[in-house]
Amino acid sequence: FTFSLILLGIGILGITLGEGAAGDWMTLGFVEGFNTSGANAGVGFTLFFVGMVVVRFFGGAWADKIGKGRALQILAAIGVAGILLVIFGAPNLYIGWIGAALWGAGVALGFPLFLSAAGEGENSARRVGFVASWGYGAFLAGPPLLGLLADSLGMLNMFYVIAGFLFIALLVAGAAGNKK
Repeated sequence: FTFSLILLGIGILGITLGEGAAGDWMTLGFVEGFNTSGANAGVGFTLFFVGMVVVRFFGGAWADKIGKGRALQILAAIGVAGILLVIFGAPNLYIGWIGAALWGAGVALGFPLFLSAAGEGENSARRVGFVASWGYGAFLAGPPLLGLLADSLGMLNMFYVIAGFLFIALLVAGAAGNKK
């Protein structure tokens, strides 16, 4: 496997961890970090998915226009900003909700675009399988490891780790190329 393929694997790991962690920990982060009700936490979680749906619906054409790598860089930056708004927004629920929507938008196309980039070239099935394994590894190992970190650091402080992984995805996203 080439170095660029490993970078794609690292990128999908980081962005998939960001996506999966929201599903596992965002509502609890709102309840604990914002001292709010489960219903208000559910609004944040819903806005996360609204951000994802909007970008998944409209983002493909945009990514085709500017290239996979550039789109991944921009979206990962939006995701990092969203996570930081969730962290620093406490206790202002409205800022947290905006952050949740940006977090969702930021991770929405990560998995498909990193896999699409992996599928370019020879041995595409093997390449896609290799990169997908990194992503599914994040889905498998991420939740319990992040939970352990949340126990020792606090829920919103653990979100810094998620932002860090998303930032790493931003740094390696260029490996996806900017072919149109």
